[in-house]
Amino acid sequence: MSNATSELVQQLIRNECVNDGTKESGHETRNAQVLENLFNGHNLEVSTFETIPGRSNLVVRMIGREPNAPKLLLQGHTDVVPANAPDWEFDPFGGEIIDGYVTGRGAVDMFNITASMAVAMSNLSREGFVPRGDVIFAAVADEEAGGKFGAEFLVDNHYDLVDADYVLSESGGTHMTHEGKTYLPVVVGEKGVHWITIEIDGTPSHGSKPYGADNSNLKAVDIVQRFINYKPPVRFVDGWNTFLSALGIDKDLVAQLSSPDSVDLALEQVDQPLASVLHSCCHQTFSPNVIHGGVKVNTIADKTSIELDIRSLPGTTIEQVAQMIDEVLGEYSEQVRITYSQNEQSTVSKANTPLWASLEAVSSSIFPGAKLLPTISTFGTDSRFWRRNGAVAYGAALFDPDDTNYENHLAMFHGRNERVSVKSLAHTTALYEGVVRSLGDFT
Repeated sequence: MSNATSELVQQLIRNECVNDGTKESGHETRNAQVLENLFNGHNLEVSTFETIPGRSNLVVRMIGREPNAPKLLLQGHTDVVPANAPDWEFDPFGGEIIDGYVTGRGAVDMFNITASMAVAMSNLSREGFVPRGDVIFAAVADEEAGGKFGAEFLVDNHYDLVDADYVLSESGGTHMTHEGKTYLPVVVGEKGVHWITIEIDGTPSHGSKPYGADNSNLKAVDIVQRFINYKPPVRFVDGWNTFLSALGIDKDLVAQLSSPDSVDLALEQVDQPLASVLHSCCHQTFSPNVIHGGVKVNTIADKTSIELDIRSLPGTTIEQVAQMIDEVLGEYSEQVRITYSQNEQSTVSKANTPLWASLEAVSSSIFPGAKLLPTISTFGTDSRFWRRNGAVAYGAALFDPDDTNYENHLAMFHGRNERVSVKSLAHTTALYEGVVRSLGDFT
């Protein structure tokens, strides 16, 4: 099992399906074909949908024995973000196995999961297993640029093929311990995504006369500083204290991190990259990541644009985000133009479900006594498309305890030196097989 999954991850990495955000990038058809070949000769319904040339989506269905029973979707993506090879310790697209780890871009985001799902589905089909309800595997394009050519396309145009009551996707599954117990984080929701561009006008004039000039760059600096200084109310998700304790944080520091009055100062005592994760889990965040302004060094800037990545906490509406933006801008709100390239509210699934019970039963059979711990993701995933349609969606995998910890795992997303152990791939494959087998017992 582990060999089949690790070899599949290697192939997916080597296909170099890099999504840089342009329509012409991705080339996910390469990975879709590799995955489709895995199901040749199986008694499964296999469909492919190429939204534009080179960007295929694969849907595989295992028919259940009860047509009206709850359906389970295993959903992975087949694209990756770019990687700057000179900054890596190994070839990011070599797909090598080094010291028991499969290495390369996509190893944890999310070929470890996509491949484990595919191999689990293949194994169950080969042995003739028939689930209670339909089980679907979807390998989609374009997740790394918002899903327009992948999950969003399938949900909007072929929902009959990917409709499900329960969905498993990325990420989760690193080991955390507290008071002798093992906790495994499962992603039950994700923050909202609001990408905006603020366009600011000035008046061009000679750069040798800056006093009193209407310089759009100076306005942009002021606006950026306002977003940096903005302090909306802190909010904590359910289970926050247990989550902090399971990270191994000192009890007194946990208390400080759990109080709206002290959390910001307490975060200064937490090392990166964990501090940034914890901050994002309890704050609305505003990150000015792209600024363009001016045309020439000796000309006062008359056009400046700021692109901000805004992430909203669960329970925050799109209207509330717009109100916060206006509050930050103040008098500028009537002077600038704002456009949205993404504007999506947070989505969250409840944890007391049959899928949760199945995940915990299978996880504890592999790691005795393990308990699941609900968490939210600071980044977006394709799960939001199914949550909006009423499905329960979780991010779940199963890492070996010697593989990585929570904070190092998250640092590999879009970071350098992605890797996943062959042992973890075996555990994750076993997790999905076990859930497919047992979900019918809980529904």
